Amino acid sequence: MNNQLQFCNCEFNQICNAQNICVHKNLWPPNTIEICAYILIPILIGISNVGGQGGSIVRVPLLMLMLNYSQSTSVFISFIILFGSCLPNSLLLLTKRHPFKDIPLINFDLVLILLPNLIVGNIYGILLTLVVPEFITIILFILYLFAITPYFYRKGMKLYKEKKHKDQKEVYLQINLNKTIQRHNINENVNTYQDDNNSNISNYNNNIEIQSPQSQKNKQIYIRKKKLKSILPIKKILAIIATFLIIQTILMLRCSQKFDYLGIKTYNLYYYLINLFLFIVNIAMYLFFKDRFKTKSLIIQIKKQQQIDLNESQYKDNEFSLQSYKCFLQIISLGFISGVFAGLFGIGSGLTIVPALLYLKIEPTVAAATNGFITFFLSLNSVILTITDNILSLETIIVFFFIAFFGGLFISKIVYKIVERKKANYAVVFIVFGLSMLNILSNIIHLIIKGSNQGFHSLMNNEIDFCKSF
Repeated sequence: MNNQLQFCNCEFNQICNAQNICVHKNLWPPNTIEICAYILIPILIGISNVGGQGGSIVRVPLLMLMLNYSQSTSVFISFIILFGSCLPNSLLLLTKRHPFKDIPLINFDLVLILLPNLIVGNIYGILLTLVVPEFITIILFILYLFAITPYFYRKGMKLYKEKKHKDQKEVYLQINLNKTIQRHNINENVNTYQDDNNSNISNYNNNIEIQSPQSQKNKQIYIRKKKLKSILPIKKILAIIATFLIIQTILMLRCSQKFDYLGIKTYNLYYYLINLFLFIVNIAMYLFFKDRFKTKSLIIQIKKQQQIDLNESQYKDNEFSLQSYKCFLQIISLGFISGVFAGLFGIGSGLTIVPALLYLKIEPTVAAATNGFITFFLSLNSVILTITDNILSLETIIVFFFIAFFGGLFISKIVYKIVERKKANYAVVFIVFGLSMLNILSNIIHLIIKGSNQGFHSLMNNEIDFCKSF
């Protein structure tokens, strides 16, 4: 082994295999740095989930710098982490309701339209990680983070100002409430000395009798609404699952590095016809579901602050029509481009879908929840591709899945409770802003370290041959 190490000249966390090629060491037994990384991963995932970034934030600082995984391998591990972290989050989102309407928080119409294009774009983004030089990928990722990070800063400042304004409003309302209680007590004392107490008691009883039927009716309405809240659009959910299965089946018709189901080889005419067929299926499914579920428009909630009783906000509905050719192309393009970015950078769709939906003036909580539900299917698609192409070992998949699942299930809940108790959600957004800056810094450090140790040419060489990557 020592001779092999001399031939290979391997870096930290790498060993020399029988072919004198440096590969990453086995996960067991873990060294001190690996243990620290396994502790930090669920913590960072828990925080980033609350901020809406999923588990992709750990890819460069932990997977590439601390654990010394290669660029492409870290992307595929981040898919496993993303799937493990978003699985419990997606189940939780199914129980949430829209903040201003008695409908589910997730916009299932948007999911139906975006999901097929995201999956197709994600497939090509994943393939690009195998053929695009690491230097170009990292530079693109840094530029993208530079573009998206200011959004988190502005979002944090907005939440901070809203929190400050809300605190001032609550103080004002509390003062008015105390004055109202004092006036009520004075009136009550005056009424005590009135001579017609018996008449007042009689009128009070009559009012109770009159109001009782109305109170009973209100109670029944409340019960019906409560039952309605537990209802999910089952047909749309089944349609989403069917969409995913159809696209996944088409993808499975192509051969991979491990499986060849129908003998359709890579670099084959039939192979590319299947890829073209995916786009046709996307359009057909959109038209089918549009007529089936009346998906004619997306109702966008735009918050309009109104000075009404100093405690109310009025929301105006605007319509983003999907019937126009221009709007349809915007949504389709958004899904495909976001999928490519998600696959290429291993970041999930949150950093692309959510800002884009906010730009289209979709209500923020709806945009985040819709993306969270989409991310489940997107990450599942990536995991299936990772397994069928035999890119990661089963041990690696299991370990990182459960680490991420723990962070998404337990750490996120703890962070949510802390934020809700302190009413300081802006702090989490600023933390995510810091994590994004950390990614920018860690990517730059990674380029410098690898360029110094292995030369700049190592950043420009493809890890896998182009033809073998398809």
